[in-house]
Amino acid sequence: MGAVAFTVWVGMPKEEVIVGGSERKKVFELPYIVTLASIAGLLWFIVLYIFGLVNLDPYLLIIISGLILLAPGTYYKMIDDYVKKVDVDFPVFIRMYANNLSILPSPFKALEPMIGVIFGKIAMAANRLYTLLGNNISFSVALKEFARESKSELVRRASTILGDAFKFGADMYKVGQTLSDIALMIARNRRRRNQIYKTFESSVYALHMTNVLLISFITVLMNIFSQALIQIRTLIPFYAVPPHVVNYLGLGVAVLLTFINAFALTAVSGSSKHIFIYYTGLLLLIGGVSAYASVMMVKYMLQPLSSIINETMKPIP
Repeated sequence: MGAVAFTVWVGMPKEEVIVGGSERKKVFELPYIVTLASIAGLLWFIVLYIFGLVNLDPYLLIIISGLILLAPGTYYKMIDDYVKKVDVDFPVFIRMYANNLSILPSPFKALEPMIGVIFGKIAMAANRLYTLLGNNISFSVALKEFARESKSELVRRASTILGDAFKFGADMYKVGQTLSDIALMIARNRRRRNQIYKTFESSVYALHMTNVLLISFITVLMNIFSQALIQIRTLIPFYAVPPHVVNYLGLGVAVLLTFINAFALTAVSGSSKHIFIYYTGLLLLIGGVSAYASVMMVKYMLQPLSSIINETMKPIP
């Protein structure tokens, strides 16, 4: 899985979805606070578990860790989904606005007839742009605020080109047509990539659940048979591996698989790198629930077998 994740990361094209530059800090200001608070809470909980102040099954600890990471991860996922919807609505907006600018060389008056007809996620950013222009804010500054409000890197770059083209007297109709065509091309490529991603995502979830189930099953079997082997009297006695060592080993492998799969999903999704937190939390939750259910089921099913083995291994009086 590590080789697959690395191959995916190298082979898939990198794309900045969330707005860059100084605007990014403002967009991620609140999510960063939520992330730091969640990580601090998770570390504190792990410290309590290590020192024995919290007595939980290791896989329950994974479930709780997944739930804690899902809080900031869902926040990043919502921002990413919002930006992708903005980018879908953006081609129509930029074409209409640039066309109006070619007729009305006033950014405010060119935008005014569009406010009542703009639909979709771009409407909020367009209303913000209209308000700033109505308050006599310069076009370049208003466009920067428009890009920040949209949270989209595509919108930021296209707005910069639009502002420079208007400033230097370019043919706004051709500029709008070109920017719209580029935005549509990016949207088409994203749809194709999303089709690949959906197939890959479902496969990764299924494989991750299967792997964690196998790890938990093997862990329980190792504990049962190691306890049985130490009761066999031979010239060279058997030494059982302590159950907590086996449990921690299985736990470590499961967490490692979680990070690898989350990394692969982040690379394929075409989203921002912050989505890694979302996938990590979701995979921890899926793996933890699967493993805990598997351990309970296996213990219940193999309890009679364990009793038979222990009775068989007792010395004959």
